[in-house]
Amino acid sequence: MIPSVILYGNKQAAGTNFMNKILYVLLIISILTPLSGLQNYGDTVSGDILKEYELPSIKRQAWNEIKEKWIKNHYRSCLKKFRLKMTCGNCTYIYMKAVITVDNNKRLTGYSKTGENVCGRKITPALEKCLMEPLEQKTFPDDLKNSEFETMLGTGLKC
Repeated sequence: MIPSVILYGNKQAAGTNFMNKILYVLLIISILTPLSGLQNYGDTVSGDILKEYELPSIKRQAWNEIKEKWIKNHYRSCLKKFRLKMTCGNCTYIYMKAVITVDNNKRLTGYSKTGENVCGRKITPALEKCLMEPLEQKTFPDDLKNSEFETMLGTGLKC
């Protein structure tokens, strides 16, 4: 006959082992979750701030025109300056997300970085300056006066 203390002890050890496995799996999932998404700062923006695609059509059109010229004239030159090239093999994204604020004088008064991905890494201060400097020197159109919205400065590849 097997003593009940030993039998109970084995059940308790088996239950503890099972719980440890569950905790281990949950730990692995929680560690890997931020790595699964490229936009790891996306939830830091308050619900009151519109994203660029949520802007009213007049403001969205004004911003899209600025952004298209910025990509053509400044973004590409920053990539060349820092010897960055997007490829499907190892660098599918080069961008910085930011909430930008345009004041009553149609000038960029500030920005708050909300996300970044430069070939899977954080943006360097020098690259951030290169991307933002043209916007800091720009006089925005009347349609964007007194605006605050989140934008993605840069792009990525669909591989």
